[in-house]
Amino acid sequence: MATIVQSDQTYINSTGTAPNYNLENPVWKLANEIQQVDWPAGREFYVTQSLDYLFPYKHLELYNEAGKDGGPVVPWEQQFNKNDFQKQNIKDFTLEHFFLVRGYVNVEGNTFPFLKVSYDGGTKSPLSEMTNHNVGASLQMWVRVRNAERNQLITVPYNPRTHRYEVELWAHDGNNLREMLGTRGQESLDAGLIQPSPDLIQGGAFEFSREAVAGTPQMYNINPNHTMHPIFPLPVQLAFANADASVWDSLNGANYRVEFNMIFRGWNSYIQGGVSPNPHGGVGYLEFRNLFSNYFNHTDTIGNELGRDLQAWNLNADGNLNAQPSEKFMAVEYMDLHVLKPTCAIGIHRHKDNQEIFMMLRGSALMITGDWLQFPTRMRAFEARSMKPGDLVLCKNGMLHSLINLTDEDIELFMFGGYD
Repeated sequence: MATIVQSDQTYINSTGTAPNYNLENPVWKLANEIQQVDWPAGREFYVTQSLDYLFPYKHLELYNEAGKDGGPVVPWEQQFNKNDFQKQNIKDFTLEHFFLVRGYVNVEGNTFPFLKVSYDGGTKSPLSEMTNHNVGASLQMWVRVRNAERNQLITVPYNPRTHRYEVELWAHDGNNLREMLGTRGQESLDAGLIQPSPDLIQGGAFEFSREAVAGTPQMYNINPNHTMHPIFPLPVQLAFANADASVWDSLNGANYRVEFNMIFRGWNSYIQGGVSPNPHGGVGYLEFRNLFSNYFNHTDTIGNELGRDLQAWNLNADGNLNAQPSEKFMAVEYMDLHVLKPTCAIGIHRHKDNQEIFMMLRGSALMITGDWLQFPTRMRAFEARSMKPGDLVLCKNGMLHSLINLTDEDIELFMFGGYD
């Protein structure tokens, strides 16, 4: 059961005035964090479209309801005015001391997944405080990627370029890897910033191509342990220690639990595909990609993605409170076409009740999602990845979301769902 995080705050804006969203907007704060990520092999080795960022955060600050002047703030669970969008918008956030990135690297035509872990090397990180600011030249990390872990701890070196402790675990056995890299990549490999880890990071780049899945139409039957699986979420558990593993940052042994879980669909991310001759009594052949479905056995395998569980404060599709514990369907109250101009960004906001789908029609953009509520199996985190034409993202009720046009061209978007 998801819960509200009581430590989050509501920012009270002046009476009758709208917030100045052009001033220190949190969407640019998060975009700046993404742009500062270091690529130890050299930027040209990383498949940009595949990069999937995960920034756990520990605190949110939201705006108050529009027009309020500092009087009693209506608690989130009692906010039922769906026309008041101001109260959904995020004013600021505080990130955790570590982040992750997954994606593909391409080395001399060999494309395979990687997972990056980055830990704050400054004086405010838990390990720094617990060791009296003497963590050492490296730290030790225990990690479980889905169900894979190793008996030995992983040494994570200090990266002077970022002032953070960082490592990239690559799905490569290390054979001839050094010879495939450039000077910067070789130096990073020697320093331990890049480490071959096929025991933890698994899968190849072409397992989910249309040609590869032609005889296996159910996507979820293909390598469920793949680090970049297009359907299944990727849970990761982490714990960090100082250089001699005498002091641990592990949430008192519970471990940090995060999850790449953006519901991302499109031509390469779908539940099932196939070919239908004479579709619905027609002629020729139709090639299909099933993105979401409550039919057949899909819900037994991946859950009812179009449905939603209702919390005590949720209104159902008919606008009633406490009507039933769940809905098997997605209610749609609007369908819009949007054009986002260069550098335009839909701000980071959340919906208390309704679900929403973003579908890219033209151009490319950075999609951000994240948990507003606290779930028992994962930390709250912002997840960010690129969208191209034909991609779509489903934002569940209780999720934060944003879309940023970082290009110099217009992008076109189809968006539908329910207002909240």
